[in-house]
Amino acid sequence: MSSAKVRQVDPLLVLLGNDSERASEFVHCELGPVIDTLGPRADRLLDTLQAFLDHGQRIANASAVTGRHRDTVHRHLREMEVLLDCRVEERSAELQWALRLRLGLQDRDDSDG
Repeated sequence: MSSAKVRQVDPLLVLLGNDSERASEFVHCELGPVIDTLGPRADRLLDTLQAFLDHGQRIANASAVTGRHRDTVHRHLREMEVLLDCRVEERSAELQWALRLRLGLQDRDDSDG
């Protein structure tokens, strides 16, 4: 048995993987207001969002994972909700997909360049 690390294949990336343009459009549709408005600061907020979604949609869990104070996590989430004009919990699946696609597209760009 090989000790090589096996990278799991994300089915969403497989489905949209051959169409980077559509994947980028989806990411921009879901996360564009955060990325466009906040610029470089968006990465920090999106990291908070990812932790929140990945860890039971609990502020305490996201705080522990990111090392950010609970109030900061809460503030990040509320700021994104204003920019996205929706509650994070109401669009959690779409936001999770967009975050995963964004990461996949970045990984692809990094490996191509």
